[in-house]
Amino acid sequence: MSGSHEQISIVLKRLAAVERSEPWTLGEVLDSLEQQGVHALKVLLCIPFLFPMPIPGVSTVFGSAIAFLAVQEITGRRVVMPERVRAFKIDALKFRLVMTKASIRLERLERLFKRRWTVLCGRKALLVAVGVTLLSAALLALPIPPIIPFTNTLPAIAIICVALGCMWSDGVFVAIGYVALVATLGYFWAIGDAIATLLPNIFL
Repeated sequence: MSGSHEQISIVLKRLAAVERSEPWTLGEVLDSLEQQGVHALKVLLCIPFLFPMPIPGVSTVFGSAIAFLAVQEITGRRVVMPERVRAFKIDALKFRLVMTKASIRLERLERLFKRRWTVLCGRKALLVAVGVTLLSAALLALPIPPIIPFTNTLPAIAIICVALGCMWSDGVFVAIGYVALVATLGYFWAIGDAIATLLPNIFL
């Protein structure tokens, strides 16, 4: 399976090399990488959340787009995203900087991929992988204020690990993605519990 995919780091370098002043639209980005497959698109959509370079409103839009891609993966049919999602604008300079940084880190990560624990990457495990992706995408799409750290980063890590693991038949990365989702759920539960504890004291 790994032999049929171009390294994502190379794809990101190609995107970073595009010089343009006008903003990208999400639709343009997705269309330019459609031939790379669903997993590569999910990774690309999660990359901005790994860097401290916030783009307003991006988590809800990108989380929704990832959910659409997950549905496409399970149905085997191309899902048409709403035009308002495809029309979302991304600053060209920020996009280029993020793609440059991400390509360097992914290039190092790609050296670790190998075919192993393939039972987690096969068709029988697809429903679990898609379920994890959908839940992570839903958490990513929540309109949580950016003052609370890691609420976008943790679900993004889960999605990236599962996508890369499935893409390269590396079940270790898929398993790491599952663990990352469990950690994310625990983190969100802790945040909710803390808010529920603090709110009564605020209004007293």
